Amino acid sequence: MSKKLEGFSPARKFSWNHEAESEGVWREAFGGAARLKVARFNNPAHTAMLRKLRSEHEDVLKNPESEEGQRVLALIGNQAMAAHILKGWEGIQDEDGKELPFSVEAAEDLMTRFEEFGNTVFQLSLDAEQYRKYREDDAVKN
Repeated sequence: MSKKLEGFSPARKFSWNHEAESEGVWREAFGGAARLKVARFNNPAHTAMLRKLRSEHEDVLKNPESEEGQRVLALIGNQAMAAHILKGWEGIQDEDGKELPFSVEAAEDLMTRFEEFGNTVFQLSLDAEQYRKYREDDAVKN
């Protein structure tokens, strides 16, 4: 006796919500002290900017393992994430506890000065489930 298969729909599992992918979704961060609006890593605008910036720095990136190459790669990564991954925030404060208004420039500054801030944005942007067209938690159970 063979088990009846439930079936699998690649279209339901692998279709993206393009608005969420590019415009971002709100996610709690830093133990719930703040919220970040994060787009999907490698969304089309992010990928295009990475390509453009890498092209502009191709002379240095011929040797990406060099100290200068590593510095430029980090700079490019932060610029592209600030422009096309981190879309907003709530609850982010400066050192004196004053609310820090969101801007691409402020995002890039924080990612450059605080590697772990950038790492948090990066990790949240990799959570593909947040950007699916058909999310499991939205599915109707029969």
